[in-house]
Amino acid sequence: MVLSQKHRSSIYSGLAPVIGEEEADALLSQLPTRIGDEPVTRDVLRAEIAELRTDMHTDMAKLCTDMHGDMADLRTEVHDQMRQMAMWMVSAIIAAMLGGMGVAAGIGSVLA
Repeated sequence: MVLSQKHRSSIYSGLAPVIGEEEADALLSQLPTRIGDEPVTRDVLRAEIAELRTDMHTDMAKLCTDMHGDMADLRTEVHDQMRQMAMWMVSAIIAAMLGGMGVAAGIGSVLA
């Protein structure tokens, strides 16, 4: 619970004569002065860590799923590229063979 400055002054004024100024200061320094200063309990910390773990597991599972999909797409693309290269090479070999056969036929007709 956060105390207003008015409440802090009132508590200090009541405690200082009884326990001493330094002790009253030390005691009040343990109480939060702003909302963000409140101490965290172990239960709250455990709950936050559990939520963080759940979020991380969810994100990691999504990342793995995405990576598997991307790898499958990449495999398909590489397969298609390899198939196109093989078809190009076979076409080039056939064209070279036909060209060679044409040259041989031309030489044969000249020699005959």
